[in-house]
Amino acid sequence: MMILGHGRRTDRSAARGRGCLTLSLTAVLLAAALLAGCSLLPKRSESGPGLIENVRVKADVWAVKKGTLTVELTGAAIVVPAREKFYSFQVNGTVGEVRVKRGDRVGRGDVLLRLRTADFALSHARQKLAVENMKLALRQSLKSGHPDDIMIDRMNLEIEQLKLSRLLDNQSKSELVSAADGIVTFLDDIVAGSKAETYRNVVGVAPSGALRLQYTGDLSAYAGRIRPGMPVAIQVEGATVSARVAGAPLTISQDDGHQQQAETNENTLFFEFAGPLPDGLTLGASLDFQLELVSKPDVLTIPRRALRYENGSVYVQIADADIRRDTEVQIGLVTRTEAEIVSGLTEGQLVVISP
Repeated sequence: MMILGHGRRTDRSAARGRGCLTLSLTAVLLAAALLAGCSLLPKRSESGPGLIENVRVKADVWAVKKGTLTVELTGAAIVVPAREKFYSFQVNGTVGEVRVKRGDRVGRGDVLLRLRTADFALSHARQKLAVENMKLALRQSLKSGHPDDIMIDRMNLEIEQLKLSRLLDNQSKSELVSAADGIVTFLDDIVAGSKAETYRNVVGVAPSGALRLQYTGDLSAYAGRIRPGMPVAIQVEGATVSARVAGAPLTISQDDGHQQQAETNENTLFFEFAGPLPDGLTLGASLDFQLELVSKPDVLTIPRRALRYENGSVYVQIADADIRRDTEVQIGLVTRTEAEIVSGLTEGQLVVISP
């Protein structure tokens, strides 16, 4: 009995030993798997992006398609004068009348400003009468035939005629008259009663057809593509008006001695209207424009935000059912929203545009 009891205890100990051995082997295998990199998890190729297996993540996708890719510059340009003629008084005086304001359209011969003149109409009439009286006196002297009277009357007539000419000349100098049809682009801070200084510019007129558009902005990304003569679409009161580039950044003169002016020139564009000035165009008005710089038809395109950059290369993620994989691509023209695919994708493939 004692022997049989001892044998049963030995069997139970052996069973417990086998259980411990099995658990120990399982633990060792699991640890080895973890140290080996846990091949149960997806592994990315060390040479670059590759297949990521068994990853099911909902994402927005976009089909690669063919289309026309366009780079354009848009913005608002200001109406400015292309050239101006300035007017100033040649005599001192007091301003009697300001007949225009900035932005007014004027015709050739229109009076812009006038100095105050005391009783010009009366003085003019009196002087004309003095001239006629001397003409009458001269005729009478010629009939009498007295040489001395004739000489004196001729000299007096000349004097009265010179007085009339001076009176008219002073009157003409008291008025500033437009030399051509145009638009008033400049008016000094001057009103009736102000003192007028000799040769000080007080009004400027841009001849008709001498208005253009000026755009100032950051052109660093476009300067190499902008050329004089390129067509521009201008929006004027809901209508599209044709214009052209009149001065590109590289064609505007640079002055090394004036760095600030040079920087301004580099960021300034001028547009000229291709035909007559549109009706209702006002100086200083802001007009929207669209300038097409580059257009490439029939190219593969994808959204720009689908691009991923890594180690100097460009990749996109291709969506294939529930699997996503990275592929390297070569890009061409890139706009603000789209990118041209030169190689690496085919039309119809789906690319991921958001994680």
